[in-house]
Amino acid sequence: FKPDGLTMYVVGYSANEVNQYTLTTAWDVSTASFTSVKDVSAEDSISSGVSFKPDGTKMYVGGYSGREVNEYTLSTPWDVTTASASQVLSVSGQLGLLADVVFREDGVKMYLTEESNNQIEEYTLSTPWDISTATHLQTSTAGGANVVMGITFKRDGTRMYAVDNTTGTDVIREYRLTTPWDTSTTVGTGVTMGGDTNRPGG
Repeated sequence: FKPDGLTMYVVGYSANEVNQYTLTTAWDVSTASFTSVKDVSAEDSISSGVSFKPDGTKMYVGGYSGREVNEYTLSTPWDVTTASASQVLSVSGQLGLLADVVFREDGVKMYLTEESNNQIEEYTLSTPWDISTATHLQTSTAGGANVVMGITFKRDGTRMYAVDNTTGTDVIREYRLTTPWDTSTTVGTGVTMGGDTNRPGG
């Protein structure tokens, strides 16, 4: 979502595109209407996960099959039709199938999830929002989860929420981080929310 809740972005997994929607009531998805789409198939054959720099000038899309993070520059902030590919980061050394890409709000941390297991890969960026400066920091696991398809964090980094794609019992799991933004310190809270039994994503 755009920070004001008036624009929503959804990755078209097999269509290799980022779809943009406008919400007439902020944060109310029932008021969303499709506005535009950005084809990202030139960068990867399957796309998964999308994240934005807070000012809307950068977009990051996970390359599922290529095991890479693709960075785009938007000439008009928050308008995906103006996005142009600027650089790519291969993460094949840490990941099998990349499911989601998430950033800390200051851009100095990046988190990737892998569909084939419950791992979360954490990276530090020496230059905020510049993926060419990313260094792999650690691999963590989401306890109790089977396949982590997507994650998001509370704004202070003390809570993490993971979409667990466990066949027949897909849930959202909640975790507490004893050290904010450090995924190695996650502790399950025991709180889960049932969801769709199809294929949830990040």
